[in-house]
Amino acid sequence: MFKSASLPKIIFICGGNNHSKRDQLISYIMRHGVNDRIVTCKAENAWNIIVEQKLTKTSNALEFENELADLSDCIIIIVESAGSIAELGAFSNSDSLRKKLLPILDKQYEKDISFVNTGPVKWVNKDSKYQPSLYIDFNCLLTHGDEILERVRNSSLRGIRPSKRYSNRHLTLKELLFLSSM
Repeated sequence: MFKSASLPKIIFICGGNNHSKRDQLISYIMRHGVNDRIVTCKAENAWNIIVEQKLTKTSNALEFENELADLSDCIIIIVESAGSIAELGAFSNSDSLRKKLLPILDKQYEKDISFVNTGPVKWVNKDSKYQPSLYIDFNCLLTHGDEILERVRNSSLRGIRPSKRYSNRHLTLKELLFLSSM
């Protein structure tokens, strides 16, 4: 019914409490990637509605973000806070999610022999379709906007489609989402 090329690419963008970096990147992608059929998302708004409306029995934010990440074609993590470091560690520990990760890290820590660099970042750089991780000056995030967008545009989604299937038509969760919006 669907071919992966016929659906928009979903980019899940994670980061720290400073939402302006993510919001800037989302605006850039939506402005410059308008012809690329890209949808961006952040977890907070949906998560807040789910918790406020008690739409779930579980209040596990990591489980919810894993579900969003499964649905996404690319996961961009702006590694700028303790929470975003935790997200990088959690997502890099999953074989299927690690292939979709594009970490964006602060250039001042690029040469550090840290757990982040020698663990999650090294693993992502080995397996991700969007590798290598980007080390940039966070004050100039959008000067790398074209490079980020090119990686998203040029990445092949083969081999990173979710293995879970839903319904008797063998739809992926992403296909089911877009089918339900028609």
